[in-house]
Amino acid sequence: MIKYTIKDFNKNFPDDDSCLEWLKNYPYPEKIDCPVCEKPTKHHRITTKKVYDCDYCGHQISPAAGTIFEHSSTPLKLWFYAIYLKTRRAEFHRPGPWVNE
Repeated sequence: MIKYTIKDFNKNFPDDDSCLEWLKNYPYPEKIDCPVCEKPTKHHRITTKKVYDCDYCGHQISPAAGTIFEHSSTPLKLWFYAIYLKTRRAEFHRPGPWVNE
């Protein structure tokens, strides 16, 4: 099992923008099929909002829509950090070889 450390976490998610980019790339690693013009495009980030814009028609999508992050005022990095801590805690609660079965 490969260890994922806090150093790895901070390298992968240095800020909210990197977290938002991950939210977009997880379901759409290559291109997004625009629900309005139905063309596959990369969509580009609008820096003043947490949305991405279709290259053809300008329709905006939010990677946070439909998630626990959607209406939250908590920064994405803090959400991601909480999830990281929760998954780390689960690792520590697994029985190890020292536990008698």
